[in-house]
Amino acid sequence: LKPLVRFLSFAVAGVDPEIMGIGPVYAVPKALTTPTGEGFLYRTDMRLRPWGRSGSLVVSVDGYLDYVKNHALLWEKQALLKARPIAGDMPLAARFLEEVQPHLFCAPVEEVRKTIRDMKSRIEQELQQKGRSWGEVKSGEGSIRDVEFVTQFLQMAHGGRHPEVRSFNTLRALVRLADFGFLQADEYRQLSTGYVFLRTIEHALQLMHNKQTHSLPEDERELAYLARRLDFPDTARFLAHYEQSCSSIRQIYEKYIEGAEQPVAVAPRVEPEAAPVIEGMEPSYAEIFSPDEIRGHKRLLDRLGEENIVEVEAVPRDDGTWRLTVVGFDQIGDLSMICGLLFVYGFDIVDGNVFTAEQVEAPTEPAAPGRFPGRR
Repeated sequence: LKPLVRFLSFAVAGVDPEIMGIGPVYAVPKALTTPTGEGFLYRTDMRLRPWGRSGSLVVSVDGYLDYVKNHALLWEKQALLKARPIAGDMPLAARFLEEVQPHLFCAPVEEVRKTIRDMKSRIEQELQQKGRSWGEVKSGEGSIRDVEFVTQFLQMAHGGRHPEVRSFNTLRALVRLADFGFLQADEYRQLSTGYVFLRTIEHALQLMHNKQTHSLPEDERELAYLARRLDFPDTARFLAHYEQSCSSIRQIYEKYIEGAEQPVAVAPRVEPEAAPVIEGMEPSYAEIFSPDEIRGHKRLLDRLGEENIVEVEAVPRDDGTWRLTVVGFDQIGDLSMICGLLFVYGFDIVDGNVFTAEQVEAPTEPAAPGRFPGRR
């Protein structure tokens, strides 16, 4: 049987040679977490494997599939929603992820809801016992976990009939859930913007302390520094925004997870529509972009007018990059300016496409210097 983790080879400085005597399977986790003068590589928790501490560190694909099908607890299946390969035998990983999917979306909806509700309740009770009810960015009320648990609950509830909503990326999953009507538009906006905001706070906290922390600082000076780091003029405005964001997220969490045993609405399956035609585009445009992408472009295009000369949309992709779409009236130097701004702010452009088409709905006012009327 092929192992799920086949072989890892590291050249690691500062690791006691004695650990190599226990075999590479046990040496790798220690090498990943051993502190050195330059820090450490990754935090790893090897307990999160089939059968926990008593299970093998290396499991065959068939053995893992059997475990998920016949023995895994529901929270373990929930965790696998975010699984993705990062190194090694990619075809083997793809096979596992494909074959495990049917086992992740078969539990009764109310069982999923109760399991997630009980798990989150235990987490919050532990925080309360430690006197950490407020300011817990990752696990408190209205936290990162609330967003993720709502997203994962809706994925597990609908992913069986609608595989399109499956994604290991939380933001991408929220987009798909909203597209299929399982989240209201306003709920999608609050969850996605709140999630990005809370993740930004989390990253800033960990950079401040150089350790894994998820709590807002109690010290007033540290809190003021955090607010400035996040571009807020003062602590009061930062805390007001933080509390409003947490409150909005929590209300949505309570609707889907904490509420009464409300039935989960089943949206009708959306059949693919033919891609709209954008007049004036060269033939290669329809070859490069999918029908869904063209519909998105048309939606942005329809928003343009005399009072709105540009539309921008940024969507996360499953490979960790973002797809940035800019639609606007053509003006000399626009492309150079956009690329320059992305470069200045530290973004790398992996690939790109530029198309220009004549549109009759352009503004009727005289064109500004350097602008071509009617070209979008």
